[in-house]
Amino acid sequence: MATAEAFDLSIAILTKAVYFDHTIFTFLILRYSKTMMKLNYQNESARPTPAKLFKIILARLPALQADPKGLLSKDVELLLTDDQTIHALNKQYRGKDKPTDVLSFAFDDPEHLGQIVISVETAQIQADQIGQSLQDELQFLFTHGLLHLLGYDHEKPEDEKIMLKKTYELLQRGALERT
Repeated sequence: MATAEAFDLSIAILTKAVYFDHTIFTFLILRYSKTMMKLNYQNESARPTPAKLFKIILARLPALQADPKGLLSKDVELLLTDDQTIHALNKQYRGKDKPTDVLSFAFDDPEHLGQIVISVETAQIQADQIGQSLQDELQFLFTHGLLHLLGYDHEKPEDEKIMLKKTYELLQRGALERT
């Protein structure tokens, strides 16, 4: 028997106005999804942050992201950490001797998409600078890292526009000015 964690029930509500004798029909579609990503979550930061904050983003992915390679059925790891840890990772893997906000590490594994590492300290600084909550910034950074794992990039301005558009679609909120 499957556990509750193994399968997720995703719900989409589709409302259509169909006029037959002035009657409006609303359709509720329940989708049983075995392909929804599973989140492996670890919080090493001093800030308690619920995993559901990030699972919301994963639940929205199938509606917005075609999946010809089967990437959405893989697990994704998330590590919330501090500046010291992300600084060491940034230096080791990117040759940059400073902390950063988010790192993504793609795995060459049939079951695991990759790992996203977020510095909660840097996220708080950035949230304060742009006037949003820490939770909103953590969701933004998680989505950004996830899109990298799914093959999106922002090296060229046109690619950055595509990636930011997809980010805000997944977040279901408008864009903020980011520096």
